[in-house]
Amino acid sequence: MILEELIAEANNLADDMLPDDEVVGFVNDAISAINIEVDADFPMVSELEDEPVIPDKWQRMLIIPYVKGRIKEKDSSQFEWEVAYEQFFTNLEQFKKYYEVPEEFRKDKRTDLIKIIDALSEQRFSVEDLISFINDGIAEINSKLNAVFPFIDKDNITPEIPETWQRSLLVHYANSRIKDRIGSPNESELAYNRFLENLTSFDKFYDIPVEYQKDPKTDLVRHILTLSNNRLTSEDVVGFINDAISAVNIEVSADFPFIDGVSDDTVLPSSWERMLVVPYAKARIKERENAPREWEIAYNQFNSNLERFKQTYVVPKEYQMYEFSDIVNSILVLANNYINPSDVVDYINDAISTINVEVRANFPLIESPMDEIELPETWQRILIIPFAKGRMKEQNSSQFEWEAGYSEFYENLNTFKLRYVVPDKYKNNDDIGDISTKSFTQNVPFIWGGW
Repeated sequence: MILEELIAEANNLADDMLPDDEVVGFVNDAISAINIEVDADFPMVSELEDEPVIPDKWQRMLIIPYVKGRIKEKDSSQFEWEVAYEQFFTNLEQFKKYYEVPEEFRKDKRTDLIKIIDALSEQRFSVEDLISFINDGIAEINSKLNAVFPFIDKDNITPEIPETWQRSLLVHYANSRIKDRIGSPNESELAYNRFLENLTSFDKFYDIPVEYQKDPKTDLVRHILTLSNNRLTSEDVVGFINDAISAVNIEVSADFPFIDGVSDDTVLPSSWERMLVVPYAKARIKERENAPREWEIAYNQFNSNLERFKQTYVVPKEYQMYEFSDIVNSILVLANNYINPSDVVDYINDAISTINVEVRANFPLIESPMDEIELPETWQRILIIPFAKGRMKEQNSSQFEWEAGYSEFYENLNTFKLRYVVPDKYKNNDDIGDISTKSFTQNVPFIWGGW
């Protein structure tokens, strides 16, 4: 319809006859009201031959009732103008719901994401409002997943989240906000719960790019997440890694620190991370999946690698649970860390006891791996270490080697008896009889002074 026809229809409906130039202003008022409500930029009209750009049916449902309302407002017919405006705003809701504003007349471009939100919510909020709702959704994703996805604005309106996840997350979040705004709390809660459910899946299955991670995941964490087909949360992975570190600490008497988050590295060398932490985490994953055969295999792999770790890896001093004495460290190195420090204490005390009997002394036994022995360091090394070597090889049933260790001990012990003067405070003056016949050596081969 051209402007002249609109004026005639409006005057006829209002049962009035206002001048054309006056009614033109009312028509443009109607177009302005429509533009504000739908974020459009429909052009104004001025000449009687001008035609509004919206289809004829919407001109009849929107412009004519609005102009009638203006005419009746002028002659103070309140009831009639209220009816006319009510008709306009009722029809305007239908227009917002069903009419797609052509691209060239959009004041604020409605992206596909915003159109989906419009359709799902059955409402048509301004682009500014919807951008605000979407950004609130992005903020909640960032907060819950420790991410830093950027917010959107009119100039950059596409979220940095894959389109599939935009539909699963941001659409439902925005719908929740819309339903809350229009006073539908049940629908709002339903939409928000759907957002949370999809957010759990997003956390499990989507690998957030490093540039959008607040605390980027380490390679170890990423590897374990991949191993689980991303069915674990980041908190699960951190827990499994710390459980593995605990198991290692117990076995090697270490104090390797736990990690606090997915961006923290362990202090273990990367090769040992793969050989220890990964199999342990795999076992925990299979435990959750109730796959006993697979978790048993993984735990066996962990334990096997842990034995190799104990034999070949020297725990740095800063991560040793105890500050062992030099003699204990020497014996542990000799054993390739295959024995526990408590066993070393027993070996040392067995050696001290033998020395005490042979030289009629009361050198005190030690109580922990940190205690120092009350013997000069030189004699510690040529007595205690060979004795401990004999004990270790005896446990391994390596007879030739244990005989060599004990032989070295007793040879050095004879030298010790000849050359070392036991300090008075350690002398044992009790009459214990003939040492050569009643001592420990009575039960060892003659090459060590017995039999």
